[in-house]
Amino acid sequence: MCIRFITSQLLRVIVCAAAGLYGLYNAISCFVTLYKAGHQPYLMAGTVRFDFQGYYMMAAMHAGICLLLGVLVWLFLKGTKKLREKIAVG
Repeated sequence: MCIRFITSQLLRVIVCAAAGLYGLYNAISCFVTLYKAGHQPYLMAGTVRFDFQGYYMMAAMHAGICLLLGVLVWLFLKGTKKLREKIAVG
């Protein structure tokens, strides 16, 4: 019963949709933080300017999450395909 649920088309659609939406959220967040970082005034004190470098760190974090989600979805789809083939043969 559990194997059928794991290999079901509905679970694949739900997992891919959830990961896709979360990846889209992180991609938008990445671009927004890069936009904010690029539009900071340059005539600031050094310590204040240093605080805005955190925008680049946040953008890198969101981009990393997008890449990680892409790899995890690819591995999930590849693994369920192999499991479905193994069940069909066996």
